[in-house]
Amino acid sequence: MNNYDNPNLTQREVVEESLAQTVALITAVTELEQTTKANREAAALDNSTNTLLAMQVSVFQGVKINLEAEKDRLEAIIAKWDDQEAE
Repeated sequence: MNNYDNPNLTQREVVEESLAQTVALITAVTELEQTTKANREAAALDNSTNTLLAMQVSVFQGVKINLEAEKDRLEAIIAKWDDQEAE
């Protein structure tokens, strides 16, 4: 769902939910990255499989960088709103 599906949502509700979903994805990707790394270290892997898994870890790290940037952006929006409300 997005704010066009439910026009009754405030912009703040949309941003806060976006932040919550972004944080949840960061957690999920981090867990997947850690599991993949642990499996690579513990398992006897064919070279091709090991290379493929290493590439996936790299992809997970890139995804986390993008998600962290989005999290920072959303937190900055909320902080600006909070500052305006405090005035």
